[in-house]
Amino acid sequence: MSLLIAPYNNAMRLGQGFNSYTQQICIDDAVVIDPGREENVVNNSGLTMKMLAEQTGTLSALERLPGLASSSTVEPSETARSQGTLGPAGSANPPAAQSSSSSLQIKAKDNTERATPAHKADSAASKPVDPKAKRSQEREKMLKDATSFGEAKSLDEIMETLTDLKQRVEEQTTSGIQDVRRKTAELPWTVKDAHGPGQVVTYTSKFVNKLSEITDEMSISGSLSIKYNAIGGSGSGSFFDAEKFYDSDLKYFVSVKVVNQTINYKDPLAFVPLRSVMKDQEKFNNTFGDSFISGFLEGGEFTALVLVNIHNKNKKRDITAQAKVALTAGPVEVSAQGNVKLAEENIKNNSETSVYVRWCGGGNIKPYDDEWTIDSVMAAAARFPALVGLFPQRTYAVLTKYETLRSYLALKPAKLTPLRYELAQMYTNILLDAYMEYKSLARRISSDIADVQAGLKEIQSYDMSTRLERSTALKNANLDFFPETLIGLDAARRAIRNQMNLIVREVDLLTEDPEVASDASHKQPFVGPASFSILLPEVNLLNSRKRSNVSPLDVKRINSVSDTKQAVVDDTDENSPPLFNPNTTALRLGADEQAKVAELDWQSEGIGALYQVSPPVGDQDSGFLFCTLDFAQSEESISEISAVMDSNGMLASLVFGFNNGLIFTYGKPVAQTDLDSAPECQKLSNIDPVGERIVSGVIQILDYTNESGEPKQRVVGLRLTISEERKLEALCTSASAGQWKLTPHLFGIPSSGLKLAGLWGRMQEDGSDAGVRRLGFIWGQVISTSSIAEGKTSKPEHITSLSRSVWPKMSEPLKVKFPSPLIGTPRMILGPHYLKSSDKQTMDRLHMKVEMSKLTAAGFDLSASTRIKEDSMFCNWMVLPEIKSTIINSGEVDVQDCQGKISVEVSINFPRPFQDKTVPDIQCWFTALSATPKGSNEAIHVKITVLPNEVTHLGAKVKIEALKDTRLQDVRIGWIAHSKPPESNSDFVSGNVLINDIEKSGKRELKLSAPLTDKPISQFVGINELHAETKSPISFAATILPETSKDTVCLNASSLGSSDVHVLGLTWIVSM
Repeated sequence: MSLLIAPYNNAMRLGQGFNSYTQQICIDDAVVIDPGREENVVNNSGLTMKMLAEQTGTLSALERLPGLASSSTVEPSETARSQGTLGPAGSANPPAAQSSSSSLQIKAKDNTERATPAHKADSAASKPVDPKAKRSQEREKMLKDATSFGEAKSLDEIMETLTDLKQRVEEQTTSGIQDVRRKTAELPWTVKDAHGPGQVVTYTSKFVNKLSEITDEMSISGSLSIKYNAIGGSGSGSFFDAEKFYDSDLKYFVSVKVVNQTINYKDPLAFVPLRSVMKDQEKFNNTFGDSFISGFLEGGEFTALVLVNIHNKNKKRDITAQAKVALTAGPVEVSAQGNVKLAEENIKNNSETSVYVRWCGGGNIKPYDDEWTIDSVMAAAARFPALVGLFPQRTYAVLTKYETLRSYLALKPAKLTPLRYELAQMYTNILLDAYMEYKSLARRISSDIADVQAGLKEIQSYDMSTRLERSTALKNANLDFFPETLIGLDAARRAIRNQMNLIVREVDLLTEDPEVASDASHKQPFVGPASFSILLPEVNLLNSRKRSNVSPLDVKRINSVSDTKQAVVDDTDENSPPLFNPNTTALRLGADEQAKVAELDWQSEGIGALYQVSPPVGDQDSGFLFCTLDFAQSEESISEISAVMDSNGMLASLVFGFNNGLIFTYGKPVAQTDLDSAPECQKLSNIDPVGERIVSGVIQILDYTNESGEPKQRVVGLRLTISEERKLEALCTSASAGQWKLTPHLFGIPSSGLKLAGLWGRMQEDGSDAGVRRLGFIWGQVISTSSIAEGKTSKPEHITSLSRSVWPKMSEPLKVKFPSPLIGTPRMILGPHYLKSSDKQTMDRLHMKVEMSKLTAAGFDLSASTRIKEDSMFCNWMVLPEIKSTIINSGEVDVQDCQGKISVEVSINFPRPFQDKTVPDIQCWFTALSATPKGSNEAIHVKITVLPNEVTHLGAKVKIEALKDTRLQDVRIGWIAHSKPPESNSDFVSGNVLINDIEKSGKRELKLSAPLTDKPISQFVGINELHAETKSPISFAATILPETSKDTVCLNASSLGSSDVHVLGLTWIVSM
């Protein structure tokens, strides 16, 4: 059972009435000590507190209480102390304490002349000692010793001795204190130092976000904090600044509670009623409260709050992570000490740190001339329990409910019931957090008003149509958006004061009737601060962007550098533009969009110099957020765009393809037939990343009302323009919009040298509202020809590698054009890597096939077929590079007579033989596969294996297997053979991987045994093994991710939907 306690102050007395909710003292002597009650027993042997006090000589305060102790009991304790068995506080002095005490005595030059006579027992030990006479004698003796000591030594000797004495005293003071020395990782604590009274120590250190977490830890009433507008305790006033708390980016709270073992002589248990208030519930509550003070906790309490305000908001998450390392690091290894020191240095250089400390008990816990820092707070918290053992004091009053008293229950009228405030604690914490947030908000508005009047800030204008919809609570409170003027700010400040007054009134109501907190029908009278904040005008710095780059990091975040002077300097341009500049448009971002921009800023330093984003338009609440910058950055560019309209003539889906082979669909799922049937004006294909760029676009937004009568928005049209001849136009007509409002939003590149590089917004894939709900443009830098081939002729000497992933047509061949014509007809490989089978027909067979024809230097025709036309399939193709140091052979083999066979072997002859006795790397994959399950079996398992013993410099042998009673019908395999790459700086590397746990979809990293010279410019992935059940449609996807680097291949392989794929074998190729 936990204690009900309240912070102690000097006005508290045993037996006083007390209100535990407001923490206010009520009538005195509400409960008194029964004279006839026996004394409290300390242990099972029957030892009482009186007997213990008589033994230890701590009855000086009790000699005035008749019947508890006599003055003759003092002297035995003096005898005990003279014999060295008891300490001054009644606790036995260990040998360590005695030896250390003797070491502090000053030794004279002549020990025989200045030897102090041993203490002799007083023959009148049984007589009472006059305290005044005793202190007078001690002062005379000290004066005499000091005079003789001064006469015997010179001034220099005296100063040297005093310095030595001071040093020894400091060492003895800090000895026995548990502390961590970071430099040596030493814990200076021994068993000999474990002396002092019995204690209960609670140490807490944590990061906090709400004020109620601190008030709960300090047992401070939320009601008291609201009524007195301060966070304090123990009558000490405000402990810290609540506004500073909410303005800080990081809040670290440290608390040490020490309770020494104490017990009352007798407990106050006799209730003393007042006849005038016993029949009136309200009078009783005001007079007696709901509890009484039954005791006090003695010991000490240390509380510290470290508030960190980060200057550079761009690197807030970075510095926050380092701050958590520095604040929570304990004893660490020597190799990690540099990391912690580097984190501390970053905090010091890039943030403002405020330290609030409050303690009771323990005396002086740090030197007076030392300032409070994070290190000194941690050191003081560590030594605090030991100091409290020497200098304890009362910390908390123990509260007891009146219902626990037999005497109260005997005298209480039937209608009288003390209030149960424990019901209101949780609701009060909510009120406290709301009140303090409003207080911080009011202070911020006052500061903004002063800055606007001083010409430092300006109030931003905004379009009402872009503002968030007011909540029901705001409408019920008749609160509307405040005008973007100084008058509007002042009106907002008055409205905040009204909300704070409503919270105070709610606290008064809970004081009178705490049952309201558990009443489900009770309505909250105030508006939440988060809802209220959307009504405020936005105030930004004048002629400056909202985001600040002040005081950037001087060194990189945590790494293995142990010397901060050797840390790598962060060369990020502090003047780089923001990813989103709010000063260039009246449109504003939603909360999750602001978080996304902040996340991108943190992940990629200086991303604003490469990309700019336009604010999305449309519905801010429907669907989920998407952003192409999550996977398409660096040199990736858009290669193709397709727009699919629904039956109502409105935009339903957008299909975007990038030059890294990735293709994504935004909006409703799209079938291959939908793409094939889309008009050519709704497509842009083979976009040249160098010669063509999209510099403007129009987004159409439809304002309509849904079936529930709620106003909604969605994207219904899009136009993208490269030139008058080259553009995508998928716009909604007025006839299709009907009675609803159709609004076009025109966007252009924010600055020269940019082009369309991606999209972001919100989309919904299913339901009646499926489609693109909100859309915005992402602009990126133009790839110049000089950056591609600087210092070279515009026409390359050799064919370079090139790869894409395309969605082929099923009805007719797809004409694929290279981004720019090659110098000759290339050698190419291709193969399917994505299949999504439709559930419109039973999965009675597996069929996928891709085929290339009419290959020229400008492009080729791609034909494809699947089981039914509703199946979707993606195909990887790759132009093989011409590399002097690497011999590359490739081709296709049509496997003949494979029908019904379990295993088939085929031979491959290399057109260009390798050097004699040289074994090349050879990889294979399916370019065509048709198979069915055999008999009652409901699974298909096919596999390609290169027979290692059959690989020579002239050719190889490949084995195709049909497992699990699979029946083969048509098989064609693609293959490539190339020289083994060197151990480093390779240009062409291949490999294969077998994935048995495909249900655990996600990124898989493969370390290259032969690293490339740089990040690969093209990649290919194909299928060499497949094991799947035919109970559900067979669907899978395999892709090489953009995170692939020169030494790591990042693959993503997964089954799609309800598909039951067990095994997927992949062949991968990366090339420079």
